[in-house]
Amino acid sequence: FTDSGGIKVDVKQEDGFLIVKVVDTGIGIPTEQLEKIFDEFTQAETGLSRRGGTGLGLTLSKRFVNMHGGRMWAESQPGSGSTFYFSLPLPGTMLRTTTRSRKPGLQPVDILDAPIIIVDPDSSMVDMFSRYLGERKVLGIRDWRQVPKIVQEEHPQAVIVNLPPETPKSEWLAQSGGVLKQYSVPVFRCSVPSPSWLHYTTGFDNSLTKPISREMIAQLVAECTPPVSVLVVDDDPGFVRLMNRFLGEIDTVGEVRSAYDGKNGLRLVRESRPDLILLDILMPGMDGFQVLDALQSIPERNRMRVVAVTATAYKSELLSRGSIYLTLMQETGLDTATVLQVLNSALKWVRPDYTKGDDNSVKA
Repeated sequence: FTDSGGIKVDVKQEDGFLIVKVVDTGIGIPTEQLEKIFDEFTQAETGLSRRGGTGLGLTLSKRFVNMHGGRMWAESQPGSGSTFYFSLPLPGTMLRTTTRSRKPGLQPVDILDAPIIIVDPDSSMVDMFSRYLGERKVLGIRDWRQVPKIVQEEHPQAVIVNLPPETPKSEWLAQSGGVLKQYSVPVFRCSVPSPSWLHYTTGFDNSLTKPISREMIAQLVAECTPPVSVLVVDDDPGFVRLMNRFLGEIDTVGEVRSAYDGKNGLRLVRESRPDLILLDILMPGMDGFQVLDALQSIPERNRMRVVAVTATAYKSELLSRGSIYLTLMQETGLDTATVLQVLNSALKWVRPDYTKGDDNSVKA
């Protein structure tokens, strides 16, 4: 929509985000229509309709940006051109899973519009929480140390910290820098099984759940220093062939070796000292856990990345071995009515599991 003048694109890095700005010298957009232009099948009325189109370009662009954890917005004045912005989080920055967006600096006017912060090293947990939290906006961060900055910028309704059951309170709460006390943000501390726990609970550096895609393998390889030597240990020949094909398509992969049982896999580890090991958990004879234990005696173990390959059901069972809990805290305290309402909601979902002990006494 720029017949004269030109279009300028600027890119900058700011606060962990890549921000792209597109400035034109076109006809501009009336202020009251700026928010509507992102709606489906909508175009601004001031001369734009003559250009044709379906009114889906901005809608789809904004959705793609939101899906990648960013946001998109516009500024314009009729006759003075328009400026479109979009931001994308850099690695390790807050992730967004909401389809709504707003300009930086705008604070939510309604508590129902305030986001929920999820703290978990694994980004897939943000999607899982989002499915159960309804229409609430959900923001994900990988490190508790990012919480103070996010709380100050986003004014969330609550923070949900997902941690292994054995994690001491002092280990994570001390890192808040007093911001939770300053703002009195409700904090839920829970232990929903997360793939990021595998390292702590089993000793594996990461995990993959079958079926496995090219993208999953590429991400694992990208975390290693090239050239990357890889060992695939799995008793399924078809799966081994598939992994070899995926790995063969990656330029940074050097040698790829394969084994169909734990014993031979361990032998190849000692012979070749691979950088990356894809290790099936369930194998006849020597299983993945036994191989992992044996790897501890190899001096180079610390530089090897050992990734567990599991089926969905087994992975869930593995992660759920510890106790699961949920606690709620707020620095200024909770009034009696709030506590009772929270308890009432919880009682709608929890169920007892009665078992008999060795002395035939019933335990709950």
